[in-house]
Amino acid sequence: MKLIKRSDWGANSPKSSYSKLGEVKGLVIHWSAYPTAMSEDEEYSQIKTIQNLHQNDRGWNDIAYNYCVGDSGNIYEARGEGNRSAAQGGNTRQEVNYNNKHYVAVCWLGGSNPDDQPSKEAVLAVKELWKQVGGELRPHSSFKSTSCPGDAWRKWIDGRLTIVPKEVETKEKVKEVSRFTLVKKGDRGQSVEEIQIMLNMINKNQLIVDGDYGAKTLAAVVAFQKKYKLKPDGIVGQLTYAKLIEVNRKKARKVTKYKIE
Repeated sequence: MKLIKRSDWGANSPKSSYSKLGEVKGLVIHWSAYPTAMSEDEEYSQIKTIQNLHQNDRGWNDIAYNYCVGDSGNIYEARGEGNRSAAQGGNTRQEVNYNNKHYVAVCWLGGSNPDDQPSKEAVLAVKELWKQVGGELRPHSSFKSTSCPGDAWRKWIDGRLTIVPKEVETKEKVKEVSRFTLVKKGDRGQSVEEIQIMLNMINKNQLIVDGDYGAKTLAAVVAFQKKYKLKPDGIVGQLTYAKLIEVNRKKARKVTKYKIE
């Protein structure tokens, strides 16, 4: 991972000192919504444009992100390590403050079209950054209603376990790559929908996919955990999530084999 310092891309100074990050919960991916930068020169130019937009047009202290990433694979220092971002957003002021305090923000320099896709180099650079940051890996759209960072990034985030070799055991899969957040009764959102879809693929559409972790979803999770000798606590953590992925893969392979024959 090549890190380009603020001084090297010509950053302006912040208007005042930064607030500091709290306990880091994870890394959030954004896009700039500008045309994808096609060279290092364009990446430098786009970061300066974003900083000018945030500092001068919007009146913020500095560029909102901790880092930016280009299709070159370069990571650019924005607010940098240990400083609170101004990028995550939320539904209330309390949420905004919490999200900015506990999540590191990285912005891909592209995304003017909904179907824009980052380069392999950009994805690998973000993956390396995530290893350093730790915690969850989340799209900006998980915090507020927005198309950012686009379907390509969301699909990569959602499929982060599928890159693990098939021969790796479930516990090793979790140890190597999973940053999945605990999901439990009372939770709502995209993660719950994903669990409901996987349970339905195993149990023939017993659940309504509504993103609401209610009593029926709880019962289905507990039944799944008992069947596969996991702790039947109704909480979808790393082991339960990895086992859901594993069982769905096996089921998909059986269906494919049957169709071919």
